[in-house]
Amino acid sequence: MKSWSTLVLALISLALLAYFYFGGKDMPSTTERQEAARRLIAFESDKVTRLELSNSNGEFLLLKEASGAWRLEKPLATEADSSPVNQILSDLEFARRKSTLKPSDFQDYAKALESFGLKSPRATVKLQENGQAWSLALGNETAVGAQLYALASDGKKEDLVVVDKSLEDSLVLGLDRLRSRAVFTFQTPFVESLTLRRGEQAVEVAKSGDSWKIVRPLESPADESQVSGLLASMLGVRVVDFVTEAGADAGAYGLNAPSAVLEVKTSSGLQTLRIGQPVPGKELVHVQRAEQGGVVTLPKAMVDRMTGLLEEVRDRRLAAFQDTFAFSSWRIERRGSVLVEGAAGAGRTWKVGGTPGHEANAELVNAFLLGLRDQKGEAPQPKTEDAVKRAGLTTPQAVVTLVPSAAAGAEAPAQPLVIRFGPTRKGKIAVDSSRLPYLLEVPEAVLGLFPASGVDWHSTTVRLVASAGDIQRLAWKRPAGETVLARGEDGTWKHANGQAADAAAVERLMQVLQTTEATAWLPVREADFAQPRVTLEISGKDGLQRTLDLVLHGKDADNRVRIRGEASAFIVPAQTAQILDTPPAAAPPPQQP
Repeated sequence: MKSWSTLVLALISLALLAYFYFGGKDMPSTTERQEAARRLIAFESDKVTRLELSNSNGEFLLLKEASGAWRLEKPLATEADSSPVNQILSDLEFARRKSTLKPSDFQDYAKALESFGLKSPRATVKLQENGQAWSLALGNETAVGAQLYALASDGKKEDLVVVDKSLEDSLVLGLDRLRSRAVFTFQTPFVESLTLRRGEQAVEVAKSGDSWKIVRPLESPADESQVSGLLASMLGVRVVDFVTEAGADAGAYGLNAPSAVLEVKTSSGLQTLRIGQPVPGKELVHVQRAEQGGVVTLPKAMVDRMTGLLEEVRDRRLAAFQDTFAFSSWRIERRGSVLVEGAAGAGRTWKVGGTPGHEANAELVNAFLLGLRDQKGEAPQPKTEDAVKRAGLTTPQAVVTLVPSAAAGAEAPAQPLVIRFGPTRKGKIAVDSSRLPYLLEVPEAVLGLFPASGVDWHSTTVRLVASAGDIQRLAWKRPAGETVLARGEDGTWKHANGQAADAAAVERLMQVLQTTEATAWLPVREADFAQPRVTLEISGKDGLQRTLDLVLHGKDADNRVRIRGEASAFIVPAQTAQILDTPPAAAPPPQQP
């Protein structure tokens, strides 16, 4: 019998040990239990779907929509401002009770509740989540001060507690704080168009793919950044005053015959704003959201911006592109003559000076193109024949032509972008950009983007041939005679008499022809090259034909080289000049053993 009792006790001990080891892991600690007991009401704010609030400002019912936004149902049906509602829930969720009073602490508990102001509380709030309900009523201040008596309930039991008085601030909000002051509630990615109507006239901006364009009154590009900025501002505008509620006569505020109507069309519907009379003596305007009905006031500055839709979003950029290498070539003309022209080279480089051209200073070329892109004009006016003449654009002082790169799979090349700059008048220049159906005006400072001469953008690195391996024949011509070198089938260079040329000298020459450094570029003056010291003819594979005229005097400043047929020449150091001027001598005979 004794052994049986011992066995039973052992089994009980093992069971208790297993319970505390396995089940005790999930049991809250003493600290956690104490913290849970201090919570005013135990709920999760993000799961609450119904909130009822009663205070000296009235009674309010708010419901959470499927989108997560809150909506007022009482005292009127309208959109709620989710921010203060969420703040109420957060304050309640994290509120802590200072102390809990038991009914047994009082001789007459009902009378105590009445004396604590809890029979007619100053504020009550009721929360609901999937059938679970909580409530809180706030009464009088305690004798200690800065604290209130309160009744907290979880639907099963009711506790008389003391809470911090600051909790009252969240529960005494009125309609002006709980209702939404947002005028528009659209989601920007789903906006399809903006339309401003003034009587019979209308301005419409519509999305076309990923971009925006003005479709009325005249089809033209819209500045996408300006459209995005306007939409963001419209979402941010807030009601200043609620003047009337839905159903009241809006005629007294100029809204039966509004001065303008702004429509925002989205994929889910239309939001319409009617604009009425200004508020006397204030920078405010009466407006009405057609879907809401009530009259409110908005800041005049924001109303002016919305009613200036066309001017707000009209594209004033002379050029619109992201990457400068979206163009395959460009040309700048000044006073009717080509100043400089260039084309895209291999590896995101630019070449200037025609075909095949020289390497350009890419930083300067890109700065010019980006400067054009970032330049915005003012004072748009219709591009009529008379307006073009009056602006002096029939004989422009400058013309920029940008030829787009051919798009993959395109059947026809894209049209060049041509920008014409008229004469300077009172610090302003009229501009005609072929991408816009109107003329613009820019400050004369835009001319600072242009190069002063046709050689300003040449790179100091000069490549006279693409590859030295393409050269097959070199001929130096002077008044006294000609020296010729030719590459043999074995790759060696030989003089006309069959003697091999000095390999080291040939290598130095090939390096200079493939890459040399110019100290400066300058426009060609034919008089400078009327009698060159030497002419170097280069010929080779794939029709390679280049002729260099060299004017060499030994001093760096006088060593000029011109590629015949080009409008610019460059200056080279004396050492480079000597290599170009001197044909490689015959190789020394091999030494006898």
